[in-house]
Amino acid sequence: MERNEKKVKVEVNEEKKIPVFSNVLFLHVNESEFILDFGFFQPQEPVAEIVARVATTPFHAKRFLMILENSIKQYEQTFGEIKVDQKKLPLEGGVN
Repeated sequence: MERNEKKVKVEVNEEKKIPVFSNVLFLHVNESEFILDFGFFQPQEPVAEIVARVATTPFHAKRFLMILENSIKQYEQTFGEIKVDQKKLPLEGGVN
């Protein structure tokens, strides 16, 4: 089966070239979209500030998951295991 792939040139404008730092993620899901709220949380402050919001389709969210899983495997092969304390992960509402 032949894949019909097109090459896409990706450009980043000057305003978007400076990354934002996020140490908390909130995920909102409904039937037609996944909304990811990336935030910055300071332990001494009671509120996390949302620094970026990304909305995408379930299809693209699953593709993102697959790419991220592959990238994490490659990272761990190069730099070692990323340790995550499962007891500190929230059951819902976000990951930090």
